[in-house]
Amino acid sequence: MVTPLEETPEVQRAWRELVPAPWPEGLSYQQFLSSLNESDGLMLELLFVSHAAMPDTTQWDYKNPDFVEFRMEDIANREEAILRSVF
Repeated sequence: MVTPLEETPEVQRAWRELVPAPWPEGLSYQQFLSSLNESDGLMLELLFVSHAAMPDTTQWDYKNPDFVEFRMEDIANREEAILRSVF
């Protein structure tokens, strides 16, 4: 069973409320996700994505000159201009 990376009390509570334990045999993630309401489905996706796609963000080297960092609010609605400045 996949568990959320961030082990804050809020995330633990959301995980317990959303995910059945044990996972029902034969039930795919997609089937389970489709059975949830929109709010719960979005929360579950955030929990899975934070675990699967961003496990190393806690180890991010902010001083590495090979990386360019942007805040989302700084690039919103200006994605093309920002990306052109990088590449």
